[in-house]
Amino acid sequence: MASVYALSLPTSSLGRVRFQFSACGELLQVQLRSAESTHSWLHTADCLPSKADLAGWLHAVLQGQAKAFPAPWKNPGQTPFAHRVYQVVAGLGPGECLSYGEVAARAGSPRAARAVGNLMGRNPLPLVVP
Repeated sequence: MASVYALSLPTSSLGRVRFQFSACGELLQVQLRSAESTHSWLHTADCLPSKADLAGWLHAVLQGQAKAFPAPWKNPGQTPFAHRVYQVVAGLGPGECLSYGEVAARAGSPRAARAVGNLMGRNPLPLVVP
């Protein structure tokens, strides 16, 4: 069962950002501009990052000073190809940009640019996997 942790930064142009973690502290999903919710910050497991850690990470990312996410995250790829695509994109440095074709090639399928576009359109971890 996943627990939902909501983090809202009033000065952020993103509005409310919701982080969803597994019970063992692995990031499963990031929702940008999520609707108001009845969920509040529930720190029920010691393995989860603190609200301050998440806020600091988000602030650094928005300032262009990307840092590693302060907790493990689950690769959302459901197939070996999708897993490789998310790994390639997660490995990009700040300001680095690749076309879908370049990502496909690095993931071992140079003719799969459209598939990369479809995967990135459904990316459940924006900001972590840009």
